[in-house]
Amino acid sequence: MTQTERPNATSANIAFRTWLISAFLYASACFLPVRQFGAARKPSSDLDFNAVFGPSGAWIGLEVLLQGWMNGNAAIPWSANAILLAASLCLLGKRYSIAASFAVVAALLGLVSWLDYHIPGNALVGSYVWEASMIVLAIGAARAAARRRCHAESELIVYRRR
Repeated sequence: MTQTERPNATSANIAFRTWLISAFLYASACFLPVRQFGAARKPSSDLDFNAVFGPSGAWIGLEVLLQGWMNGNAAIPWSANAILLAASLCLLGKRYSIAASFAVVAALLGLVSWLDYHIPGNALVGSYVWEASMIVLAIGAARAAARRRCHAESELIVYRRR
């Protein structure tokens, strides 16, 4: 490996470590309680739709991930998952600036789940871990982009001196 390739490898290392940490946080959020929808309901013989089919108790992240897109207002923060996937793919594809932009948008969409009073339930620890996965990806991608930009500028300076 030559001296000029080393900073690029460092930006790739930053990106890969960022992806690993973000993926770990995201996977952890899938198995942690994310939303609390009141006390768990006991089955009743009534035909009340909300009593039988409405959400109740604490839901883990995987339940919300699989069913969250079906609820009207909850589909807005749920779409952060798709944008986070796009950011992850851009990060692994060495498109660091685009990945940072996507991750910031995903993090902002994820915040809607805390701020929108139309979304039922209270946020639990998994919700914070999920949001952290998006913030980590945004910061790491921006850091990798800055490292690459710094390397490109240093190569330009070396080229001009010749």
